[in-house]
Amino acid sequence: MGTIRGAIRFAERVEFYHRYHNRDMKGNPIERRLEFLEDIIDNLVAANKKLADALQEVSSPLLAMEIE
Repeated sequence: MGTIRGAIRFAERVEFYHRYHNRDMKGNPIERRLEFLEDIIDNLVAANKKLADALQEVSSPLLAMEIE
């Protein structure tokens, strides 16, 4: 299971790198940096949501066991 997660993370990093490495470099550099930072923030928010969902999934059965 850990290997699958690692492979998924690696694929996400490769996709992320290629998306920005192959970007058109025309335009305002400040705007490009802001777009880049906005995308990083969006990715962090999505990762945080995934983590919260995973923690909720794990903690719900544990809380149910405590109540019994």
